[in-house]
Amino acid sequence: MTKLVRCKNCNFVIEEGKLGEVCPACGVPRSAFEEFTPLVSEKRRKLMELNSHPIILHFALGFILFILLLTVISLIFPTFYATEIYATIKVLSFTLPFAVILAMLTGIFDANTRFKKITTPRLKKKIIFGSAFLVDSFILLFVTYFIPKSTVLLIVVLILSLIGEMFGGINGFLGSSLMCSRVPNGT
Repeated sequence: MTKLVRCKNCNFVIEEGKLGEVCPACGVPRSAFEEFTPLVSEKRRKLMELNSHPIILHFALGFILFILLLTVISLIFPTFYATEIYATIKVLSFTLPFAVILAMLTGIFDANTRFKKITTPRLKKKIIFGSAFLVDSFILLFVTYFIPKSTVLLIVVLILSLIGEMFGGINGFLGSSLMCSRVPNGT
């Protein structure tokens, strides 16, 4: 098993062999570290360290943010690369629901790995906001593909992308508070 050490100052955990002269997180000297025994098996710890859910969720947030920004550009400068920008909005709108689904699946996997269940109060909230983000992304997909382009449509896309960004942002906020949670004992 890999020997781990933890910073007494900020609780940053790292493999002892990878620790330099100072804590990578807070900069205190190496002498501020102590031996650390994780509450989970090495296999489970390595799965958690993949951070697949936050990474995938950032793709979805990036897609919705670009939809938002491109829509604002289209509204302010309606003749500036109008066809290309709207085509990009459509592609991102098509890709977004798949990114949100993948984020939800990796979130469920991550919750099961970290907490061995997905029914805690905070995880239930994440599921609700993730589901709302998914519904918003499907509405955005429908609107961009089946309603003819107009200024009113762009305003609807703007509103939907703001709502999606809000749901995704709330989900990220809820998730960030779980990253440092203690996990249940066991493998």
